Amino acid sequence: MIEHSSYLFARPSFWTGFGSCIDLFGVTFEYNRALTPKQADYFAIRSDWAAVGQDIRHALGEFEEQHPDLAAARDRARTA
Repeated sequence: MIEHSSYLFARPSFWTGFGSCIDLFGVTFEYNRALTPKQADYFAIRSDWAAVGQDIRHALGEFEEQHPDLAAARDRARTA
C-alpha cells in the first residue's frame, strides 16, 4: 500500500498558502479528484512510478558524468 503520494493534492500557489492563514473553513484548498478509489490509487501509483523513473534517469546521468569511459563503452556496444 502506498502511504505517501502527492497526486491527489493540488500544488497551491504562494497566495493560496497565504490565504489559508485566514481561511477558517478550509475552502481555499482544491484536491485532484478521481471517480473511484481504484482510479485514485491507479493515478497515485502511476505518478509515484513516474517519479521513481525520473530519479533513476537522473542517477544514471550523474553516473555517466562521473564515469565517461563507461558511457563511451556502452555507446560503442550499441553501435556494434
